[in-house]
Amino acid sequence: MWNHTLSLRVRLTTIINIIKKVMKKSEKELASNIASAVQIKLNLTGEQSEKVEKAIKKSAKKLAKKLLKIASDEDNNKDKEESDNI
Repeated sequence: MWNHTLSLRVRLTTIINIIKKVMKKSEKELASNIASAVQIKLNLTGEQSEKVEKAIKKSAKKLAKKLLKIASDEDNNKDKEESDNI
């Protein structure tokens, strides 16, 4: 019984690690897309300095992280509401 519990715990840990990697990858992709969109719009007004580009990338990364957290929280709330209704 103990080995079975340990095996399940190891599998769960592995699954959690995979999910974290996927979320991190999607966070980076989202941040990149946000930064690109902002830079494209700003480039219409003229060439931007490296400092501005760095600030855009940093802000895009923070925004992506917050957006994914909000989406995750909403999913958790939906799941909780559905389980309460059952």
